Amino acid sequence: MKSLLGAALLFAVFSPSCLKNSSSGSSSPTPPPQPPAKEFLNPLNLSITIDPLKKTAGLQSRPGADAVAVGTIAASLSGYKNMETGYLFHDDLAIVFLELKGAEVKDDVFDIRLQLTGLGSDSVTAKDVMPVIPGLEDLQGQILISGADEQGLPYYKFGDFYGTDRSKALGWDTSSWTNFLAFDLHGHSQTFTVTGQVFNRVLKPNNAEADITIAPFLSAMTANSVAIIWETDCESGSFVYYGKSRPLPVSAAGDVSRYQSNTYSLIRKPPVFDLFKHRVFLTGLEPGTTYYYQVRDLKDPTPIYSFRTLDSQPKASFKFAVYGDTQDDQAVHVNLINEMARHEFEFAVHLGDLADSFIPPGNRQIFFQIERPVISLFPIFQVRGNHDDFVFYKEYFEFPPAGAGASLDKHCYSFRYQGVYFVVIDNNIAIDPASEQYDWLKRTLTAASADPERKFTFIFAHMPMYSGYSYFTGMEILSAIAPLFRAYNVSAAFSGHIHLYERVEFSGKPYITFGGGGGSYYAPGDPPDQALMAEESTVSGDTVVDKFHDWRRGFLIVEVGQDSFSISAFDNAGKLFDSAGYHK
Repeated sequence: MKSLLGAALLFAVFSPSCLKNSSSGSSSPTPPPQPPAKEFLNPLNLSITIDPLKKTAGLQSRPGADAVAVGTIAASLSGYKNMETGYLFHDDLAIVFLELKGAEVKDDVFDIRLQLTGLGSDSVTAKDVMPVIPGLEDLQGQILISGADEQGLPYYKFGDFYGTDRSKALGWDTSSWTNFLAFDLHGHSQTFTVTGQVFNRVLKPNNAEADITIAPFLSAMTANSVAIIWETDCESGSFVYYGKSRPLPVSAAGDVSRYQSNTYSLIRKPPVFDLFKHRVFLTGLEPGTTYYYQVRDLKDPTPIYSFRTLDSQPKASFKFAVYGDTQDDQAVHVNLINEMARHEFEFAVHLGDLADSFIPPGNRQIFFQIERPVISLFPIFQVRGNHDDFVFYKEYFEFPPAGAGASLDKHCYSFRYQGVYFVVIDNNIAIDPASEQYDWLKRTLTAASADPERKFTFIFAHMPMYSGYSYFTGMEILSAIAPLFRAYNVSAAFSGHIHLYERVEFSGKPYITFGGGGGSYYAPGDPPDQALMAEESTVSGDTVVDKFHDWRRGFLIVEVGQDSFSISAFDNAGKLFDSAGYHK
C-alpha cells in the first residue's frame, strides 16, 4: 500500500462532519439560470477486464466529465509486496490492486472514491472483507468496501490527494493510494468487465465544525505588517478580524494549506486532510501601534489577542529575547515561556530545535500551545536547528526573504531594526566559501557595514562557531567565517545546540551559546576545553576566552541602546545569573 507521507506520522481519523456540500444556483435574475453546483466531480472512468480462465486482469481508463476541472488522476494495477502483476487469483476469488495517483492534479483533491457502475455479470459479487489468502495475511479482515450507492453497487475510498505543485513543494513527488478490490467469481469462467467512475467531493468551509488545534500566533512582523497563522482540524474560513479598537471593524482574508497526519498503517485507512493551516497577512498597519485581532470562523471564536507593530522612528533603546532548544522537556519549556512573558521586549529570536521534530502533528501542536503566552502577543524569528525538519519548519512560519534565490529562501535571512542588523544563517546547509550561503552572508555583511546609520550587527545560528565545550561547524568553516566577522565588524553572535549557558568572547566581542530551553544538559560539571579554545584562536585569528559558563535553563534579554548593548541571562526561576555590557 502506498501513501504520500513516508515518515511515521501520527494517525488521525478523518471527521466527515467537516465536509459540506456546495450551495446551488445563482440568486441573480439577470444571468441565465445555473445548474446546481456539483457535490462530486468525475475526473476519471475505469474498466477492469478479468479473465478467470487465463487468470489475468487488465485496466483501461479514460478522462471523466470533470477531468479538465480536476486535472489528471492516473490509474494502474499496482504490484503489492512481491506481486508485480497488480492482481491475484485464489480459489474462486480475483483480487485487484488498484492504485490511483494524482499525476497532474491542479489543487488539493478531497474524498476520492471509486464507484462501481457494473460488475459485468450477475454471478460476480464484490467482497466487503478481505478473506484469508496466502501471502496476504496482513490484509485479513480488512474492510474493502466503504459503502454502496442506491443500486447497491459498492464504492471504495482512496482518501485525499495533494495538488501536484503543493506535493512537490512539500518534498514529495505525488499523492497515491492503493486499494484492494476482491471479487467472488462463484465459478464464473467467462471474461467479464467491471466498470467504475472515480469521483472526488467538492469541499467547502464548515466553520461550525472547526476546532482550533494551534491558536493564532504572530510571525514575520514589521512596522507595517504581520503574518497571523493558526491551525484547525477541518476546513474553515481564513479570515482575521482586527482593528485598533474594539469591536474589531475590519477583516482580512488569507489562505489555507492542508495536511495529512495519517499514513500507512495496519489499520489501512486512506490518507485524508485533517489539519488545516491558515495564514493571513495584515498589511498597511501603522508603526508602533497596538492592534487587536480575533479568528471567528470556528465552532468557538478565539479570544481577542493584541500585538504592537515595530517602530519606524528612532528610539533610545529596545529589547528582544533570545532562547532555544525547547525540544522535548515540556515542563522546562513551560517555565521558560512563563518567565520570559514577565519581561518587556518587542520580539524574540528562537535559536532552533523547536521540538524533536515538527513532522508529528502532536509535536508542533504542543510547541505552539506552550508558546502561546508569548507568540500570540510578540513575533518570534526562527533559526533552523538540526532537529527542525525543513518541510514543516518552513510551512509553519513566515520569513523575511533571503534575497538570494529560492535555494536559500527560509534557510537564511536578515532584517534591519532600529539601526541593528539581525542576520540569521542555517548551518545545517553548506556555508563554506564555495557555497551560496557564504556568498549571501558576505553580501549581507557588506551591506550592513556600508550603512552609515548601522549601530550593530548580530549573527544568529543554531550551532556555535566558538565554544569551549564542543565544535560543530568545524575549524575549516571557522577559518572562513571569522575573517568575515572581523572585516565587517560583527558585534555579537548567538547560538544554541549545546545544552548549557556559555558566554565566550572573541577579541572582546560576545558569542553566547544558550541551549537551555528543554534539551538534556551537555557535559554537566565539565570545565571548558582550553585546548579547543586555543585552536579556535589560532584558526580564527581572534583571542577566544570563556568568560562565563553554567548549566542553566533559561533565556536572554538583550537591550540595545545608541552605542551600547547589554546581555542579561535569566534562569527558569526568573533569576538573573549573568550579565554583561558592550560598546561600539
